[in-house]
Amino acid sequence: MTVIAESTTFAERRERARELGARYDFAAEPLRLYLALVDSQERTFERARVDRPNAQDLADYVVRVSLPGVMEAAVAAGTEMLREAVILRFHEGDLEGIVQAWLDDDELTGTDLFLARASASAVLEALPEVAATLRPGEPSDRQCPRCGGLPQLAFFADSGEALVTSPRRLVCSRCANEWTLARMTCASCGETSGAKMPV
Repeated sequence: MTVIAESTTFAERRERARELGARYDFAAEPLRLYLALVDSQERTFERARVDRPNAQDLADYVVRVSLPGVMEAAVAAGTEMLREAVILRFHEGDLEGIVQAWLDDDELTGTDLFLARASASAVLEALPEVAATLRPGEPSDRQCPRCGGLPQLAFFADSGEALVTSPRRLVCSRCANEWTLARMTCASCGETSGAKMPV
């Protein structure tokens, strides 16, 4: 991927968030937080491409380079509850532990999950070869072929034809990689029987 494509991705994310925030009042507050996070994540992405941390140092790198920007964005643009939770989590310590737990695909909830994912995902997106070290063996076709992460969303890209839809694409929740999955396969459980899948 070229530098132009990478900066375009973050510019597109900002543009889409602004568009949705202007269109839907109820989404304006979380999208303000998202916009602040995108700025932080873009800086992290660019720095990681230069620094190129290895997989063994990843949690430490994320805590030193990415987490401060994510915490700053959460405090500046998050809800009062999120601000308090982030500040409390900072004072509780072991930030490297929560990032490492997320990288190891351990169960996290709430503030820990938010901080770890928002901080580490930009680094994994910037360094696909490091993301690949997280893959536990051969992933199923419902998991990211790069890092083994689960999908965060599915979409159909514009095919350029009014009557033709492109293949369904999934986006990884850990490294933002994209891959295809058959339309009639549940991305969560793998079910393929149309009679068993609710519409």
